[in-house]
Order: sequence, then structure tokens, then C-alpha cells
Amino acid sequence: MFNGGTNWLSQWNKGGNGWMAEWNKAKTFSLRIGEICAAIPLPGSWEPNDRIALAVASFELALEHHSSIHLLLRHNKCASANALARPLLEAALRTTWLAEKASEKEISGILKGRNVPILGELNSVLSSSKSDPLVHGEHEGVLHCLTHGGSRALVAQYNEGEERERANAVIAAQAGFSLGSAGYTIAHHLGQQDFVTQLVEATPIPIVD
Repeated sequence: MFNGGTNWLSQWNKGGNGWMAEWNKAKTFSLRIGEICAAIPLPGSWEPNDRIALAVASFELALEHHSSIHLLLRHNKCASANALARPLLEAALRTTWLAEKASEKEISGILKGRNVPILGELNSVLSSSKSDPLVHGEHEGVLHCLTHGGSRALVAQYNEGEERERANAVIAAQAGFSLGSAGYTIAHHLGQQDFVTQLVEATPIPIVD
């Protein structure tokens, strides 16, 4: 078992998982995570408290981004699917931040319309140490580039055949891991241990403390 949703992303970010570039395996994994997360029973919009309510709202945002990525990939809208990879990851990390790290002052501020932390800030707060960041600099840069239509996004437009399939597989796999981390956090904090177990069992890499 692992301690929290962020450990999931940290393990994945260490790399070495060739299955993530295989479309059928990546898609099957990601869609299974989507099914599990969509079935987690959620409380009313502002129960049991503001912290959990905001975490649930962030989780629901992650769910929508995940679903949209798969919808876009099905219709061969790869650039738009790629652009959602960073917002999905941010929503997932914010879910954990809201549930476990945000101060009461920060929670109150968000309810009053103040800004929420973005990817770099979330990475700094949630990483266990500066030497072991959840999202390393190069990966973060790629996500920014894909979202904002930079050079990586432009080059990706020319991918064809197996190259495009591999790129799509990585996006699908990341989508699954991102949503899975948010789902793990929410299921854990809502006492839905069955869904925690399902998410762990659906993940095809070993997760360790």
C-alpha cells in the first residue's frame, strides 16, 4: 500500500514502464481507472466540510478532463487531448493539496475567490523532498508546451502511424495515473476503502512506500 495519491504520481514519474507507450494497454488501464473513479460515491456539494467539498470539486474537474481526453482521442483530436494533460494533472494534485495540505486560511481564501496553486507550486508543496519532485522540470515543460501550443505541440501534429499511437498512449496513461491519484485521495478521505483497493489493484506497476 502507498501513503497517498501523490506517491502514485511519484512512482510513475520515475519511468521505466514501457507498457505506457503501448496504446491498447495504456487505454485499457486509463479507462478502467475512469470507471472506478466515476463510481466513487461522493457527498453533497458542501459536505462534510469546506476542505473536502473543494477537494471533491477538484476531483470532479479531474474526472471531466480525463473523460474529455479519451473523447478527443477517439475522434483523432490529439492536439486538444494533449492540451488537457496539464490541467488534468493540476486538478489531481490540487485534490490532494486541498484534502491534505492546504491551510484553513488557504481554504477560506479559495472560497472568497483567491487563486489556487498551479503545477509548479503544487509540485513544490507535495513533493516529499526537493531532490525527488513529483513532476521533474523537463516533464513539466512538455506539459506547458502541449497546453499552450508550443514547439512540442506543433511537432506532434506531424506524428503519424506508430509514432502517433505511442504519443497517444503516453497521454492516455498519464491521464489514468493523474485521475487515479485524485480518486485514491478522495476515496481514502471519504472512507471508501473498497475503491482505494480497486484503484491499487488496477494499476499495473508496483506501488511502494
